Amino acid sequence: MSRKKEVDLLLLGKTGNGKSATGNSILKKEVFGVSNSLKSATVGAGIDFSEYKNYSIAVTDTQGYADTSAHHDFSQKTETSSEIISMAMKANHGKGFHAFLVILKARSRLTDEEKDAITAIKRLFKDVMSTHGILLMTGGDMFERDRKKTGIAFEDWTRQQGEDFDKLLTEFGGRIVLFDNETENEAERDAQIDQLLEVVESLPSRGKRYSHEFFPVAWKEFMKSVAESRHYILDRETLRSVSIVLDKFDECGRLEDQKNGADPKGQMEKWYGLLSRCDQLIDWIRNRGEREMTDVEKRVVLCGLT
Repeated sequence: MSRKKEVDLLLLGKTGNGKSATGNSILKKEVFGVSNSLKSATVGAGIDFSEYKNYSIAVTDTQGYADTSAHHDFSQKTETSSEIISMAMKANHGKGFHAFLVILKARSRLTDEEKDAITAIKRLFKDVMSTHGILLMTGGDMFERDRKKTGIAFEDWTRQQGEDFDKLLTEFGGRIVLFDNETENEAERDAQIDQLLEVVESLPSRGKRYSHEFFPVAWKEFMKSVAESRHYILDRETLRSVSIVLDKFDECGRLEDQKNGADPKGQMEKWYGLLSRCDQLIDWIRNRGEREMTDVEKRVVLCGLT
């Protein structure tokens, strides 16, 4: 079996723009907290993994980089953006990202907070938007309802959003994707993931990560936290294995519930294979030292006991 192509995505956006919901849509599972309020449901940064077609996808979700109730000067906003990126690099274990997805909300004008945050990111990380940046608009369901009334296609809509948006889109090389995080139609969900991956593949970076060489401060902090830790830390590949194994368990469970004529012998072989992998993961988890188990680790241990 050929090795799946790795794609690491970083989500950035204002609280309430649908950033975490977008991460869930890309991974095709509910892993990131979703909030419609001004208070971010994501604290710090979180990472999870999925396998999709010939891709192995990692999504790092971050807390909202702008709060409409905050009144900070630009230097403070730059510092906040730097902290968010540093936390994301730690969650990502310093590997870096193939694409930065800046999440905006369709039918909403760019706010001053969003403009300042994007400017801060560009100042911190030279050329990141031109080489690795993609604009992703949420609210595809609402846009589709509007399109049926007005007849305006998404491409035409993007050209009607004013000078600020035109300038931003140009800085992103014209790369923009519309996402519907509400649809339950499997074909529609896959189609928007396919479109996003196609845009990622077309980035000027040609598959090169925006990595720790561009994040010297974040990388230094990550290495320091690893060196100073007295507890066992699950490495990135183990975290990926944990997530994928749990997904496979869920998939087997769904097939069993559907009773759709799947080969019982084949299903049992899958279960035994997963349980064997689960036993290896449990051994790693039990060697973690005094650190509390995470929710994901608890799920793995429970799978091994059932």
